[in-house]
Amino acid sequence: MLSAWGYIADQLVVNPTYKELEKSSLNMVVAGTRDAIVMVEGGARELPESIIHSALETATAGIAALYRSATASATYCQERARCLSQFPCEMQNSSTKSATMGYERLKSGPSHRGQA
Repeated sequence: MLSAWGYIADQLVVNPTYKELEKSSLNMVVAGTRDAIVMVEGGARELPESIIHSALETATAGIAALYRSATASATYCQERARCLSQFPCEMQNSSTKSATMGYERLKSGPSHRGQA
């Protein structure tokens, strides 16, 4: 996962816009896994090492949170898919059948020109 960082008005900014980057003294992209940083790319204008270190720590925590969220979402979707697969085929396809029946009924019904 990727995380972009800037440093504007003495604050770290996550995913800064291009306009914000013009004012930023940091332009850094961090890629990582839930456990570690894999790549860092970017540049800075005369920033103390402590700010770069803080940006890296914050990016690492943010990337780990994104992984937890993505894992939870994937688990939820897999559980829902498992539940849906237990329904008989007729029930799974009922919305498609209903839509088709509704379309056929509209097509064969009175026209939209005010005829009843």
